[in-house]
Amino acid sequence: MHSNVGRYFEHKICLLKSKWHKIPEEFRDEFNRDLLKTDLYRGKLVAIALLIASIPLLYIDYLNYMGGLWDIIPGYRLLFYCHFLLALIMFIPLIIIPTFRFRSEYWTFQWQRIGIIYFFFLCLAVAVSISLADQKIHGAITAYLIGVLGFAAIVYIKPVTSLLLYLTSLGLFFAGLSKVQTNPQVLQGHYINSAFMVAIGWIVSAAVYSTKVNDFLNKKGLEFYANFDYLTGCLNRRAFIKRLDEEMARAKREQTPIAIVLVDIDLFKQVNDKFGHQAGDLVLKQLIECFNYSSRKYDFIGRFGGEEFIICLPNTALQAASEVAERFRRVIENTRVIFNTNQINITVSLGVAALEPAHNENVDKFISRADTAMYQAKLKRNNVCLSNH
Repeated sequence: MHSNVGRYFEHKICLLKSKWHKIPEEFRDEFNRDLLKTDLYRGKLVAIALLIASIPLLYIDYLNYMGGLWDIIPGYRLLFYCHFLLALIMFIPLIIIPTFRFRSEYWTFQWQRIGIIYFFFLCLAVAVSISLADQKIHGAITAYLIGVLGFAAIVYIKPVTSLLLYLTSLGLFFAGLSKVQTNPQVLQGHYINSAFMVAIGWIVSAAVYSTKVNDFLNKKGLEFYANFDYLTGCLNRRAFIKRLDEEMARAKREQTPIAIVLVDIDLFKQVNDKFGHQAGDLVLKQLIECFNYSSRKYDFIGRFGGEEFIICLPNTALQAASEVAERFRRVIENTRVIFNTNQINITVSLGVAALEPAHNENVDKFISRADTAMYQAKLKRNNVCLSNH
């Protein structure tokens, strides 16, 4: 998996050019949850702002009612209904979405995602209604245009979904506009202006979403380069030691053994001298491929030095770890690295150390024992040596 992630970030720019709104599968859940968290937060801010704005709007509606404008110009009555509906909708992200939760985290996530999209669509729909009611008063479509641009700037939503919501709202607006606006010239102008603004809004919405994708990928890229070796895609030394320290603490807490295997490629300098550094890089990558092929899901590997790697085997005692190391040694021995027309045979020397629950040892001492065993193995080459406590 780490090597796949490494290759992804190595070609990230090319991917973004061809699939600018795509998130790789291994990051999709994290990205969707981050997106939902942001939209829920922004939805609450929008709801609070519009609730506050509804107070003077409803007060103006009340003054219009007291002044008799509801009977003289029916549009004022319709505006009151729209403003009241707008205030009610604001309780969706503030009360309804947070209140209803399911036992399953998956269904809670789906409910929140559907709920927040539905909330923003209802905001668009109310903006449509306000503009239609305003045709009986000022003949303006300002509310709908503000709703379109506000939706684009505030909501992080996939371009396909936003296009569907925009087209649906535009269809409702056109259908209602033809019934309330009787002036053909004004009607034609509203059609053109609203369609143009929806197109602009969708472009802005897609650009905002693309920016979010880029920010997320850049963040993951920084995390990758901070924790993984660029060439091989495995953990770098600092990240491996940090994770090994966590695994040792977990093993002690759960009273389970843990083992490490220090791996050194035999005569690696000769490979570089004879075939060049590109061949050496290919050998390093091939070693990681062999590890990915033969390891368990919870085993992990890090690059410890130039041609040295270190493997962590959680929940593994010394004897079992030695068998894993021997199997890995045979896999490497039988691997043929093809560089141009040359076949490169490689072997490795491995030092194995294990830590039983009863022993209290820090990470540096643990690695030092594996390192000593590895140097003993290098005296013979293509060999496995064990460290006794």
